[in-house]
Amino acid sequence: MLSTLAGATRQAFGQSGVAAWAAASLGRAFSSLPEPVPHATAALEEIGITLRGGHEDETLLITLPLRPFAATASLPDEVAKSVAGSAKRVAVVRPAFLPFDQAQPHLTEVVASLGPSAVALAAHTQQPAQRLLVDEYARGHGGSFALRAPAAELATYLNRKSMRVALVPDVAAAAAAAGSSGSRMALPNSVAAATKLRSMQSSNSVLMVAPTAFGFNEQAAQDNSFMHAAEKPQQHSSLTAQVCAEFAELHRQLTDVAGVNVKLFQHHLSHGTPDAVFPNNWFST
Repeated sequence: MLSTLAGATRQAFGQSGVAAWAAASLGRAFSSLPEPVPHATAALEEIGITLRGGHEDETLLITLPLRPFAATASLPDEVAKSVAGSAKRVAVVRPAFLPFDQAQPHLTEVVASLGPSAVALAAHTQQPAQRLLVDEYARGHGGSFALRAPAAELATYLNRKSMRVALVPDVAAAAAAAGSSGSRMALPNSVAAATKLRSMQSSNSVLMVAPTAFGFNEQAAQDNSFMHAAEKPQQHSSLTAQVCAEFAELHRQLTDVAGVNVKLFQHHLSHGTPDAVFPNNWFST
């Protein structure tokens, strides 16, 4: 197949043309950025979000006009020239698992500023197939930006930047609510926490029990009509394995994404506590 293609190419372009075509093709094959569009990057400062969390230099969070498919050694010159001001780093957001023929989401659809050191992040970006990656570039001599850290998950990256992250279903609505003094009493708890306007029901620390010996509780089922019979706690339980996997993702979201301090306990079959995952049923403070 390759020899046939090479022969057809020689007939069409000639030997010198083949060399030029091959060089151009290899350049495109190993480039993660499409051909630049003139003037397409002129408004990066206007559509980007400046991160000022922690003690690091300012970082400009952007999406490129044309979708990148991997990190590059440096930002294209036309992008670097459009980054003005005090930003020492540029963080390029790209979809990790989006089919090649689908357009990348606009930055304003997935993240928005809620004020100093706080952002709203679309909750759907935590679904495995909709996760977003960030490639960070640092400004060097002459104004160029060299790759510093590739392929960080967006929520994790924001937390590393000491940004408080609120997971919300509607980014634009959360940003509008946070910016309106008249609606702050109705803010979702996640937004209230990120903007340091916690509601009375919010806490930055929780106690949780991992369902390591979870199973059907026959005693509780006697007077709970909402329960239905399921697998009892036992060794090699598929039910326990399933709920432990789901709980692990919940724990990750609370700790890594929301920044909640989780006091985590486990239980054993010998404890005789099949529904210990619900500690609120047994004590309160």
